[in-house]
Amino acid sequence: MDELKQCVLSSAVDIICVTETHFDKDILDAEIELEGYVLFRQDRNFNIRDENSNDVSERGGSIIYVRNTVQCYKMEGIDDVPDTSAVMISTSKGEVCIACVYR
Repeated sequence: MDELKQCVLSSAVDIICVTETHFDKDILDAEIELEGYVLFRQDRNFNIRDENSNDVSERGGSIIYVRNTVQCYKMEGIDDVPDTSAVMISTSKGEVCIACVYR
């Protein structure tokens, strides 16, 4: 998180998408928030197993940070798509969907 915070401080981006977050329900939003941004997260809540039932991937997840001056809301119906976060951004030309998808 420190590296991400440094990148945000040194740039003027409005939207940040991150995959492979490795967050789970034990990590509170307060622990991963960025000052001046609203966060939308989708943690992985399942494991991927190979043909021998060995865990090959138990992490993943995605998160979108949107500057708090940008009008946005979470896209509904996307929760069923694993490792995917999506938001709708309001612009002067209409709405734009921003999706952050891990593979």
